Amino acid sequence: MEVGRDIIHYKDRQDYLSKGKSGVKKLTSNPKSNEALLNDKVNISKGAQIKNKVKDTSKEVGKSLAQNNASGAIDLATSVASKIMKPSIPDVPDIKADVEPKKEVKKVEENKKIKLINKPAIFFISGLDLFSGSSDDNGIKAMSEMTPGAEHFEYDEVDDLVEQIKKRPRTQPVIIVGHSLGGDTALEVANELNTLENGFRPVDLVVTLDSVGINNDIVPTNVKKNLNFIGSEDMFLNDAPNIARDTNMTEVLNELRTESHRDLDNSEAIQQKILEGIDIALKSNKLLKT
Repeated sequence: MEVGRDIIHYKDRQDYLSKGKSGVKKLTSNPKSNEALLNDKVNISKGAQIKNKVKDTSKEVGKSLAQNNASGAIDLATSVASKIMKPSIPDVPDIKADVEPKKEVKKVEENKKIKLINKPAIFFISGLDLFSGSSDDNGIKAMSEMTPGAEHFEYDEVDDLVEQIKKRPRTQPVIIVGHSLGGDTALEVANELNTLENGFRPVDLVVTLDSVGINNDIVPTNVKKNLNFIGSEDMFLNDAPNIARDTNMTEVLNELRTESHRDLDNSEAIQQKILEGIDIALKSNKLLKT
C-alpha cells in the first residue's frame, strides 16, 4: 500500500480488504485528529481573512501613496497591523468592583456603631414604687413627658443610662433627674461618667430628690450643678445634704422641704424649680458653645 498526500494506493483487492478498511477507520475515529482538523480549518479561515484584509489594505495604501498622501497611508497600515498583531487577552474580573461594595457595607456598619444622637441627654429616673410616688401621673414620669426630648428610666438601668449619654456629642448638655433610688442612680451615673473609661464626661445638671442609698452625698467634679431636695417628714428615708467634692467645679444647692418622701416629685413648687433649672442648664450650655 502506498500513501500519498491525499491518495492512498493499494497493491490489489486483497491489500485493500486487509489494510484499507482499518486504515480509513484510524483516520476518522480518533477524536483528537478530528478536532485538530477542525482547528486547522478555523485557522485557515482566519488566515484567509487576515490575508484578504492585508491585501485590501495594500490597495488602500497604494491609492494613498498615488495621491501623495503618505501620512494617510502610514496611519492606515499602522492601524491594520495593530489589529492583526494585537494578542487576545482574556477578560479579567474587576477586582475593584468586587472590593468596593464590601468596603461600603463595612463603612455603613461602622457608622451604625458610632452614630451619635445629636440632641441633649435629659433623663428622669424613677425610684422603687414602694418608697416613692414616681409611678404616679404627677411624678417623675409626668415631668419627663412634659420636657421636650426627655426620656424616662428606672433606677436599675445604670448601664443603659451611661451608654445613652455616651452616644451624645460632648457639645450636647447632660441633665439627670432622679427621685428616691432614682436619685441615688443619678449620682451613680455621674460618678461612672467621671472616669477615664467614659471620657470624664461633664454633666450640666443633676437633680436629686431624697436619694436613698449609700455613698450618694458627695457630688463628683464633672457635675456643674446639683439641686438636692430633702424631705423632712420621713426620718428613715431622709437624705443628708449633698457636698461638692470641689466647690470650684460644682455648685450644690440643698433645700429642706416639708413634703413627704413620696410626695417630693409630685410637688408643683419643686416641679417648677426642676423645669426652670433644666431650662437654665440648656441655655447656659448653648451660650458656652457660642
